[in-house]
Amino acid sequence: MHETEDEMFYVLEGAITFRCGNETFDLEKGGFIFLPHGIEHGYTIRSEEPVRMIIVTAPFREGESGGWKGFVSDMELGQGELIAKPKDFD
Repeated sequence: MHETEDEMFYVLEGAITFRCGNETFDLEKGGFIFLPHGIEHGYTIRSEEPVRMIIVTAPFREGESGGWKGFVSDMELGQGELIAKPKDFD
């Protein structure tokens, strides 16, 4: 959960399930979701192939090293590409 940042995800490749509060949303290529601040959220990768997304967070939080307490700014500074592997489903 983020106290001030809203998040938007646009899926370029793969299949992913987002959870926002008590709801779930299955997205695939071309899918979009807006996750407002103040609500617990997360995701699970469903596809075997990589998931690639465009992620937008807003607003920028002044006085910190960047969004999500520095995670986003580290990515923006070229610290690498975020890679997550699919989880096994029971």
